[in-house]
Amino acid sequence: MEIKLSGQLSSQECLTQVQEVLTPAKALLLGQMVSLSGKGVNQLGLYESCNKDDGFEYALITAKIENVGIALVSLGVCGPKVCNTKENYYPIAEQITKTLNSFISVKLYPDVEFPAQLNDAPLSAGAWITI
Repeated sequence: MEIKLSGQLSSQECLTQVQEVLTPAKALLLGQMVSLSGKGVNQLGLYESCNKDDGFEYALITAKIENVGIALVSLGVCGPKVCNTKENYYPIAEQITKTLNSFISVKLYPDVEFPAQLNDAPLSAGAWITI
């Protein structure tokens, strides 16, 4: 089975990495990424195990309720670190949101976050007050 990728990924480096992972020679790497990712709705996968590997980074794809910002549906994806931009994962989030919006009356919007990048961010004044 051959998987064809369109040029939707935002960087050539990311597209090249994903194409390489999909080759038979890298089947073990692909299996590792899949095993560390969530497999269905609200399955978050294995965040810490994904981020332990220097070549991977965990992305959290969500469909959030408009005007509230609460995630209704989440999916954790362990992918190549070179792909760690919102633009690369946003089409997946958009498709999940579009599908859900056709079935429910609550309006949702897509979002993508990289929790490891958030962990490295400095604490806000509100966070310091809470501590």
